[in-house]
Amino acid sequence: MTAEGVFLALLTGGVAFVWWGLNHDGEIGAIGNLVLGLITITCGALAYNNLGEEAVAHKQAIKQAQAEARRKDRIPRFYSDAPDGCKIFTFKPENRWLYFTRCPGAKTSTETTWTESCGKNCTRTASQTIETQ
Repeated sequence: MTAEGVFLALLTGGVAFVWWGLNHDGEIGAIGNLVLGLITITCGALAYNNLGEEAVAHKQAIKQAQAEARRKDRIPRFYSDAPDGCKIFTFKPENRWLYFTRCPGAKTSTETTWTESCGKNCTRTASQTIETQ
């Protein structure tokens, strides 16, 4: 059950007890139900707060893991060997993976081209060139 579900269940029960206690003045147990309702509402608020803190901590851990993954993606890493002895590397500086080659004793130039949307019924070609020594 989610934190919201626990809170709503306890709040609903507490309100029912309080309502019964307020609408049955003079009857045996009316004050008891009133007190029980207030205790139930308080427990619901405390449970919601504790479960909410756990949820916040979990969300922060997920955000930190995602930030670390994005940081690692920005660092070029080995991807594959090419048949001619060159090595292919990849990295993700923004929202797309880029690839480049590095060949022993040679200067190489790798151009990556893609299509971007520039609005309704509008596209443009973008490219990036990476040179290695």
